Parts: sequence; structure tokens; C-alpha cells
Amino acid sequence: MHAVRRAGFDVVEYRNADRYDYPRTEIRDRAGNPQVAALRDWMRREYGVGEVVKDAGKSAGAEVQLVLGADLADTLRRRERAER
Repeated sequence: MHAVRRAGFDVVEYRNADRYDYPRTEIRDRAGNPQVAALRDWMRREYGVGEVVKDAGKSAGAEVQLVLGADLADTLRRRERAER
């Protein structure tokens, strides 16, 4: 989450997802927040991942929820191998 903060996004809270089998990184838009597009664009530029999902569910204090998926892990592993 440090990279997300360094990119200028406000991280209110971070924790484990409700499950561990998300194949794709999701950016959940819970309130029509205009920052969703900026976060999506940044995630795609930096990591090549990130799909916006409209989510009517409410989470206390969170208008946007970022769920990291297996696609991000794959990207990070490829980068690590390339750096060796």
C-alpha cells in the first residue's frame, strides 16, 4: 500500500480480502468517486492490472476499495525475474 500512498492516493485502511482467490485486481467503486478512474489508470500504468467494478455495498469510510488479485502477483513475479 506504500506505493499507492506515494502515488497520492489516500489509504484509509488495509487488510486481507474476504477470500484469497481473486484472479483479477478489482477497483470497487462504492460511491461514484471520481478518483476511481485515476486509481485504475495508475494501476494499469504501473502494473498492467485493474478493472473497475461497481459495488453498491457500503464499507464504513471507504468509497473505493482496491482488491489485489493474482494478476498483480504474476506481474510482480515477472518483474522480479527480469531484475535478476
